[in-house]
Amino acid sequence: MLQNNRINIWLSYVSYPVTTAVYFERALRKVHNVTTIGSTLPDRLIKSWQLENMKLPIKIQDIDTDLEPDLKQIAGAVSKNIYPDLFLWVESVYGFFPKNINALGIPTACYLIDSHLNLEWHLKWAANFDYVFIAQKEYIANFKSAGIKNVYWLPLGCDPEIHKGNTNKKLYEVGFVGSLNSIQTRRVELLKKVDATYKLAYKRCFWTDMSEFFANSKIVFNNAIKNDLNMRVFEVMSSGSFLLTDMTYNNGQAEMFKEGEDLGIYTDENILERIGHYLNYSDKREKIAKRGQAIAHKAHTYGHRMDEIINICINHAEETPSPEEWRERSLGGEKTRIQVSKELGDMKTENENKHSRSFVIPVLDMSPASPYNIIKLLDDLEGVAGDVIVIFNSLEMAQQLISHPRIDYYAVMSDNVGVSRAWNIGLNISQTEVTFILNSDLHIERETIEVLEKNLLELPDAAIVGPQGSFFDFNAMKDILYFDKGTFDKPMAVDGVSGFLFAVKTEYFNSGSLKFDNQYTPCYYEEWDIGLQCRLAGLKTYVVPTSSYEHEWSGSIRALSSIKYLKKEESLESILERNTKQFQYKWLCIYSTLEQKEDILESLWTVHANEVAERFIKLGSIEKAEEIYNLIVNRYPNCKSALANLGVIAFSNDEPEIALEYLNRVALIDPDYVFPMQKSENLKRKSKGEIEIICSEVFNENIDELLEKTDSADNKKYMSLPTGEHYKFLSYISKKYEDALFFDIGTNYGGSALALAANTNNKIVTYDIIPMSKIKGTIENIELRIGNALEDERLLKADVILLDTMHDGNFENLVYDFLVKNDYKGILLLDDINLNTAMRNFWLKIKEQKYDLSPIGHLTGTGLVDFSGRVKVI
Repeated sequence: MLQNNRINIWLSYVSYPVTTAVYFERALRKVHNVTTIGSTLPDRLIKSWQLENMKLPIKIQDIDTDLEPDLKQIAGAVSKNIYPDLFLWVESVYGFFPKNINALGIPTACYLIDSHLNLEWHLKWAANFDYVFIAQKEYIANFKSAGIKNVYWLPLGCDPEIHKGNTNKKLYEVGFVGSLNSIQTRRVELLKKVDATYKLAYKRCFWTDMSEFFANSKIVFNNAIKNDLNMRVFEVMSSGSFLLTDMTYNNGQAEMFKEGEDLGIYTDENILERIGHYLNYSDKREKIAKRGQAIAHKAHTYGHRMDEIINICINHAEETPSPEEWRERSLGGEKTRIQVSKELGDMKTENENKHSRSFVIPVLDMSPASPYNIIKLLDDLEGVAGDVIVIFNSLEMAQQLISHPRIDYYAVMSDNVGVSRAWNIGLNISQTEVTFILNSDLHIERETIEVLEKNLLELPDAAIVGPQGSFFDFNAMKDILYFDKGTFDKPMAVDGVSGFLFAVKTEYFNSGSLKFDNQYTPCYYEEWDIGLQCRLAGLKTYVVPTSSYEHEWSGSIRALSSIKYLKKEESLESILERNTKQFQYKWLCIYSTLEQKEDILESLWTVHANEVAERFIKLGSIEKAEEIYNLIVNRYPNCKSALANLGVIAFSNDEPEIALEYLNRVALIDPDYVFPMQKSENLKRKSKGEIEIICSEVFNENIDELLEKTDSADNKKYMSLPTGEHYKFLSYISKKYEDALFFDIGTNYGGSALALAANTNNKIVTYDIIPMSKIKGTIENIELRIGNALEDERLLKADVILLDTMHDGNFENLVYDFLVKNDYKGILLLDDINLNTAMRNFWLKIKEQKYDLSPIGHLTGTGLVDFSGRVKVI
């Protein structure tokens, strides 16, 4: 690392005093020469992001620019003495991104914070830099899969000069500082739950105001938005107050900070119990808080983070610290642990801190047909938490490896007992919640282990997960669709996962609910068999997208023409033929005994194909959907859902005789099946009248009376403009309806709700997360609501929905996907569709008929999405 050598750094971001880059700047200026480059935060975002309480001025950058500064042009105009040795761009405001980064001819780096919210854009931005640092460790694999070579995990941090407690007064039982909006529905519900029992204080504040608020709180509540290790974790710990947070996974939290030692952890179910405990045991709480502060200051300041960036970009270090290394640094040689008393209930003491996972590896030989073998796999698992259980299927291999330091438990077979038996033996030894089954000819990285484990624990009814698997046709005895590495982008429930790598919930095997069938010894069909066992037990098997592993098919047996097992030898062809018959006979017998004739032998491909067809219907591609339904019926003639949907299409095409034929076929299969007649609304437009929007008429709309109904200076300002912003348009469209229901999502000061209420014959329901309305008095046809509009059953019945919230593309996508999924038939109005890149991309994503009405609406964009098929714009 550099010692006493100041270098020139160009730090680029949008200036406002509470953005993360400011902390980087403060740390850098202490040891290096810093020139800041960028624009300042627009006034409209201060209000939109609720930053009015910053109480700090927005400073002009050293080099003041627009939102797309040209670095080549800037570099050519500055003096040599400030030309940079390093260029660092820190994520701040969407729409701000420099041009010609590569023209600088120096190392360039970026720091990306919200990969959990903006992964797609992060991957695009990252491609422009030599070095990429991300705050959310979980997404390292995504960047590597996208071809980003130099990507490093670097968590957020604290600034001890700002994040410090200035008082020991404890005024509040529980304090919370943060945002509350339509995205954080879980957070809002948890705070309501806490507020009903304890003295909860909420404040939107920043910097020293925030730290003082923390210091005044006995307990500070934190909540992740989407499994993110956020700034608040480090800031609260730095302040010396007690942090109570939820657990995030695969982001370093569990390794860096210990529950009951440095902070407290809650679940949604036990949060009230945890708060009560720490309020009752104040000495213990303050002792933990003090230790957490020491931990944060020893290893988790922005100075520490900037040292790592310099170390990578200038000194060419190979890697940033792992979570375990950050933990070691934060302890600073301190090994003493806080003694946790029994009152903490299920909190783990040191003696209870067992591994949460095991790895079962059957080993026959050195995998001569593969570039990987058991020695290399054990090297892969070095430093990865978990018990390694090896089932030696030969005495020779056991003698070579029995003393290997990475093997925790083993069993030695004098002969090859086959795949199923070896897996069962390993599962019997496993003492952990999750057990991984690994081929010995596999290369695996930590990211894949963490991704599979996370999904196994979180996916509904999951019993088994793996990175590869398939939909399987029992009748044809072959795959219908195989999910290979890199061919899918979300978890999918499938018929079976591939046996070279998967993870299981151990309890299902220990309880006897599932067991690998030894009749398939030594190999073949054990994966498909366990998949059907899962379906029979009401459980699910998933493939999960991850790519940090390597495996060559048949690496274990490709070199063999026959297999020796249990004192016998058999050809591969003979084994396959025998197990094929065994598999078919077993499951036909099971199926024949089922009282409920749900076809467990019908592949889950039918569910997948039906979902694809439904999406085509919503996009108007009825012929394509019909083609898919026919494919399903050709393979599975008794598939009720496909037959019923073909009947819906026939009914919608005015072919009642064909529709009746499909209906009769379904009734013969299942007399109680409900024919989905209501789905025909997907195929035929509702027969309401046309909504004609004549643009030239909008400007003649008189909204003067609205000025008298609001106390908001901002509303009055924009309503008084010649264009009326979008308020004239909203007033205009309200008069195109009679006795209609309008939803306004994002009340703010209530200007839009007032405009939509211009026609008093209509009902306006307006939602926000916190009360901010400045509507004067009570307007009879406006219903003010606080909460999540998506939970209001009336939303899908609304004739018009206006969405005017965060303008970051995330909540807009959430609402849009909700409307599409639930077959909404009204009109969606969107504010600020041209405000930033995220909103422009959201607008481009929309497939339904849409109109950009910015000339008669908001200067930053007004959009109309016609789900009804009734709108005509003139």
